[in-house]
Amino acid sequence: MIFITFLNILPAKSQDLPLASYLSNPEVSNLFYSGFRHLYHFEFNACKDIANQLKGKYPASPWGHVLQAEYYWWMKISGDPQAENGPQLLQELEIAMLKAEALPEKEALFCKIISYSLKSRYALYNGQYFKAIELLNKSSDLIKTSKSEVGNYEPFMLTQGLFDYFMAAAGDKFGIFNPLSLFGIDADAARGLSMLESLTKSKDEILRTEAEYFLMKIYSELEKEPAKAAIYGRRLVLAYPQNLIFRYHYLVCAPEKKAQLPAVTTNPQLTKQQQVYLAKLLEKVTTK
Repeated sequence: MIFITFLNILPAKSQDLPLASYLSNPEVSNLFYSGFRHLYHFEFNACKDIANQLKGKYPASPWGHVLQAEYYWWMKISGDPQAENGPQLLQELEIAMLKAEALPEKEALFCKIISYSLKSRYALYNGQYFKAIELLNKSSDLIKTSKSEVGNYEPFMLTQGLFDYFMAAAGDKFGIFNPLSLFGIDADAARGLSMLESLTKSKDEILRTEAEYFLMKIYSELEKEPAKAAIYGRRLVLAYPQNLIFRYHYLVCAPEKKAQLPAVTTNPQLTKQQQVYLAKLLEKVTTK
């Protein structure tokens, strides 16, 4: 989330810290971090190469499998019809959770939580709502365990913030019929948003970018505050001008800002099908 040589790995920005402070193996961390940066820049082939290298060079680590699953996810949401690899995505996450057992406690917990989270997102994407609830139920004990460690391990601010917000939002929507209330978790939407907003100042690029992406979506689609959503969307588009998913969601909130955005250059790592899908997606928000 490697190639022929290490020259193809994007260096971390000077103001960013790699995940070495959160992942126990610095070499694994640096590769994982580079892979995610390639995903954000829509350099999918590069990300896939790094995932394969991680799995080959560090077979005991779960992080190559997590990165491979993220690659499958991004290929799917960017419109590649060949990305019907749901079984592979789920298999990679199952392997990751098994291998996470050998990690230090906090890192293992984080790995399992984000694996369940991606499984849930995949289920929701495919309209499998009860499956998503089942997966959230399985992860609820992990979330409860991680809650007391939020102040000691920054990645838990992301998982706890998202869980807090979406659990509370579900409660508001379904009231006493909320199936998620069975988890017995004290969720607070404002607290969740506060955690995510704090992460937008993080020196960790992955945590910061994920927080900005979810805040953009939350304020646009759930809170109905497009001006706030646009703040985070603009940051994402300026940091990753080739990421057309970020661009689309930003323009949903601020279509009048199209002329102010950096131009999109030809991306040879997109398939023809992706190019067509993404062009149609952007056309929806640029021809209004």
